[in-house]
Amino acid sequence: MTAKQFLEQIWKKDFEINILQEDIDDLKSKMSSLCSPSLKEKVQVSSGNDRFSIFMIQIENMEQEITEKIDAYIDYRDKAVHMIKQLPDPEEASILYQWYIKKKKPKEIAMQIDRSTSTVWAKYRSALDSFEKMYADVLND
Repeated sequence: MTAKQFLEQIWKKDFEINILQEDIDDLKSKMSSLCSPSLKEKVQVSSGNDRFSIFMIQIENMEQEITEKIDAYIDYRDKAVHMIKQLPDPEEASILYQWYIKKKKPKEIAMQIDRSTSTVWAKYRSALDSFEKMYADVLND
């Protein structure tokens, strides 16, 4: 695995959590429509309750899954932050931190550290190389 692939796992894990949360929100929206039928509809109590129960079970399962994913995300992110902080060049460490942890774009990073965007790109590539050399054993597991 490359340094870039390792660090991009932070984004992937965060994305998976966001998708699950959106799915939970969708199910909750569907549940609210089950709970509030229009006056013109005939209400079938048993089938509505069955669907409501099914949605509740799905939501509970998804919330458990999201909790597990959040725990894994936090552990992975903390590990990555610790590894980034150990880089010998503080500016390279700052660029990787801003890029992968804070999700900032190169232009934003350039403005923050008072460098050109091309310098940020060069330092970014150098930081990835340094990260790979420093953590070759971790990346190749």
